[in-house]
Amino acid sequence: MNKYKLLIFDFDGTLAATEPAIQFCMKAAFEEYGLTPPPEKSVREAIGIPLNRMIAGLGGLDDETAQTVTDIYRKYYKREGMEMTKLFPSALSTVEALRGRGYKTAVVSNKNHEVVHKSVEVTGLMPFFDLVAGEKGGQFQKPHPQAFTDIIVPGFGVDASDCLMIGDAVQDTGFALNCGMDAAWASYGFGNETECMNKNVKFVLNDISELTDILG
Repeated sequence: MNKYKLLIFDFDGTLAATEPAIQFCMKAAFEEYGLTPPPEKSVREAIGIPLNRMIAGLGGLDDETAQTVTDIYRKYYKREGMEMTKLFPSALSTVEALRGRGYKTAVVSNKNHEVVHKSVEVTGLMPFFDLVAGEKGGQFQKPHPQAFTDIIVPGFGVDASDCLMIGDAVQDTGFALNCGMDAAWASYGFGNETECMNKNVKFVLNDISELTDILG
């Protein structure tokens, strides 16, 4: 019998290798607005932070300017970004195998809801997920537990002990901690071990395919 009923996945850096898309769109958005793009290293370290706050922090921008640059970024992401979004090699087969073993699955991302929904669609993952949820109007942003209490619990009727959060960033493992659920840290993604490890991290993944052996 499976210990977990529901597997909750992050998207960027967990299911998909999205850094090239993010770097391209960030550079294009800053340049279109007439700003110097932030260094790629800084962008990479900020991935996982909700986009508006990420852009404000990277550029030292006020709220109004950050929102304008965010809108430009999303314009690029809906075109070039989607084309550049690629799954990690074992992501599709792993999720498909876990579904075949009876697990319910969900994506909870700090991406804008419309964008993450489209990303899951274009990468071919949608048939293997019961729910895809992203940021809406500044709400449902990890590590805050709101996405769990307001979306996951009503949608699946589960307790935290029934769930495993799989993600690569401190926002993901922090979400698990705040919700009281176990976590699997995807070490191949964007986060670093010092920030991401906490008492709720029960598994460390070097590749997403390792989930099939861990979960049985």
